[in-house]
Amino acid sequence: MPAPHTTADQNEKQQLLARGDLLVGQRNAFGVHLERQQLEEMGFDGTAEILACGIPPIALEDPDYPIEQEQEQAVLLRLIEANQPNSHISLALEAGANASITLFGLLGLTAMHADSILHAVQTILSFPELTWGQSQIELGRNKHHDYCHFELSAETRLGQRGRQLQEFCLLRDLVSSSTLIQDIAGPDSAPVAVHLPFPAGAEASQLQEHFNGKVLFGQARASLCFEYGYFDRPPLRQNPAIYRAYLKLAQRVAADLRRQSRYGELVKRQLQLQAVIPDRDTLAQALNVSPRTLARKLEAEGISFKQLRQEVQQSRAEQALSKGELSMGALAEQLGFADSAAFSRAFKSWTGVAPSEWRKQILTNL
Repeated sequence: MPAPHTTADQNEKQQLLARGDLLVGQRNAFGVHLERQQLEEMGFDGTAEILACGIPPIALEDPDYPIEQEQEQAVLLRLIEANQPNSHISLALEAGANASITLFGLLGLTAMHADSILHAVQTILSFPELTWGQSQIELGRNKHHDYCHFELSAETRLGQRGRQLQEFCLLRDLVSSSTLIQDIAGPDSAPVAVHLPFPAGAEASQLQEHFNGKVLFGQARASLCFEYGYFDRPPLRQNPAIYRAYLKLAQRVAADLRRQSRYGELVKRQLQLQAVIPDRDTLAQALNVSPRTLARKLEAEGISFKQLRQEVQQSRAEQALSKGELSMGALAEQLGFADSAAFSRAFKSWTGVAPSEWRKQILTNL
């Protein structure tokens, strides 16, 4: 963990304990699944609304599918628009209040067993690909409080289409962080003060009720303030051995997601998941991009769709032939070939032998 250091802020010495940015270029689609549920609770066709924002259909079947930052923000904008004439502030408050630590799966389990609240929050900030949110978060300490500051990153500010989206993202991140910290530390660990950088509006009473009357509006920045030394407290379920075990698993999952963020890996994964290996146009439609865009993104990584498709076809063909459970015709169909003759020609070009001969060689070596 990084060593704390002091900074000057508003003429008061502050100790910076941790910093992280929830905004990433790509993250898994789990948050979009929650937003689809919110849209459906409003009476909309959640699937249709999400797809209209440019999210690929595959992402609604696979919560681990990586989506782009711009796609995620488009969904948030649609959610806010669908909620009108109701308040985006109330929507953010509701979303943040429902953000239980259990929704974070493996990452939530890891944080719950850290040796301190500080390290629990640091753990979550270390894996933004496995969370959701748009804010830069800073944890620190001054002579009065431990605090958690929230700001929108530069990329988010540049990408905003209005004040409502800014306020929604900032408030949702603040409220959800408060919820998660209380899940980790216990229900009697609420913040002693909450600072919001916008004036009190019609929703002020809702916010005050949620935070037990501790909200101050019109402040310089969004913050959660806790008792001095609060971040040093142990979580309710502190367990170093369990924490280390879960942390290793979280690191593997995050590394896998980062690897999949390369477009070629994403395309290959989708080819592997299909019952019948699709052609370029069919897969492009499933990914919600044009065939030309698909080809361009792969070319930027020095690979082609033909190359990836062939790798998947050969791998699946060899697996099927070694088992001997499919006829040549059925296997050819699954691999996306017009007939068994076309499959045989392709397989011989890959391996130097016909499929039947390859299978004989495998059986001989068993």
